[in-house]
Amino acid sequence: MSRRRWIKFWPQDWQRDPALRACSLAARGLWMELLCIAHESEPYGHVTLNGRAMTEAEVASIVGRPRREILPLIAELERAGVFSRTAEGVIYSRRLVRDADLSAIGRDHAEKRWNQRVGTPDPNGLPNGPASPAPMRQEARSQNPEASVPGERHGEAVPAEGARGDFWNEGLATFRRLTGRPAAPSRAFLGRMLRDLSDDCAVGLALLREAEALRPGDPTAWLSAAVQARRGGRESPWSHAAQMRRVVEVFGFLPDETGGDSAPSLR
Repeated sequence: MSRRRWIKFWPQDWQRDPALRACSLAARGLWMELLCIAHESEPYGHVTLNGRAMTEAEVASIVGRPRREILPLIAELERAGVFSRTAEGVIYSRRLVRDADLSAIGRDHAEKRWNQRVGTPDPNGLPNGPASPAPMRQEARSQNPEASVPGERHGEAVPAEGARGDFWNEGLATFRRLTGRPAAPSRAFLGRMLRDLSDDCAVGLALLREAEALRPGDPTAWLSAAVQARRGGRESPWSHAAQMRRVVEVFGFLPDETGGDSAPSLR
């Protein structure tokens, strides 16, 4: 089973693909089923079962439709060029395979950069660049928020406890659950959050907890907007209270837990 818990899906690409749009609704529905199978298969993006090509009968069994109904739909997708096959005849998604390759390259680069940052610093070198002719001042290190790591701030040791420890432990885990991002870019984003919040770890952790409770469609955009609203002294437009006010403004009431109608003051 794939280690990936989610799949990148762009509705615009799905709706604008001429090959896919040329297929029937039933064929497009089958292709979505095959994409889900390919997402869970190894190699990634290939429609396989235990590492071998999945037969039409097995596909029919998994999607819950008769084989005689599945065969013409697969042929329709193949004629339109929606999928490709390996030399062994395995159906695969070109897009899934390409995205997986790009993701692996980006993950490797991010891990290499992160390992350079958290390693023993060269007193005569820059964090990610060539050697410097003069030693860097000790207090000038780690000024970039993307290079911030738990237990280090502006070149001085900071104990990973209290609000800061909670932010970098619970907050990092929360952000990764919300976005599915690797550790290195997640730390970089949280470092920028702390910079914009004037290093207020308690507020940052509160925003992360609120994001996990609300589950916005784009957690990074939600968090960025919430941080900017905090900086400007404004309430986040996506906060729970703000959303409830919009419900009252649109419908004139707020449904209560018992099924009745009420309009409590939210200001």
